[in-house]
Amino acid sequence: HRKKSLFFMLSCLLMLVLMPTISAQSGGDFSPAPCPIEVAENVDCGYLTVPEDRSDPNSSDIRLAVALVRATGNPLPDPIVYLEGGPGGSALTGIDAWYDTDYGQDRDIILIDQRGTGYSEPGLFCPEGTDSDAELAADCRADLEAQGIDLGAYTSAANAADIEDLRLAL
Repeated sequence: HRKKSLFFMLSCLLMLVLMPTISAQSGGDFSPAPCPIEVAENVDCGYLTVPEDRSDPNSSDIRLAVALVRATGNPLPDPIVYLEGGPGGSALTGIDAWYDTDYGQDRDIILIDQRGTGYSEPGLFCPEGTDSDAELAADCRADLEAQGIDLGAYTSAANAADIEDLRLAL
């Protein structure tokens, strides 16, 4: 019981420390849009627009691709939100796997392509082989930065804030 209390207190402290950073500039807008891939009838797509850098009030916006697979039955109020691993994978490209799952009977399933991945904009894509060639990786980084992309804004904390913005927008 003492370990649980300590864990709870540390979790609360961590949230208090991180919340000003994560929510410095938040509030995403969701806009329905045609799906970037072929999907089933019970799927709605769109983009969540969020600041690239929440700590900068003059930050550019980025668009995160979202697909909502509607439950086939009577949906419970809490959906499943799926993020593709990888890193760098697209959740939307594997949408077919969600059509006939037991999860989709009573839950909406929300798939989101995280910052820089899949159909989200901008995409942080580099030529093949950059993970084994330092020069190609450095060139790719320079190319992305030359496009005005703030690579420091593509973090796990930013992804978490994006999911919170998605929750609020939907």
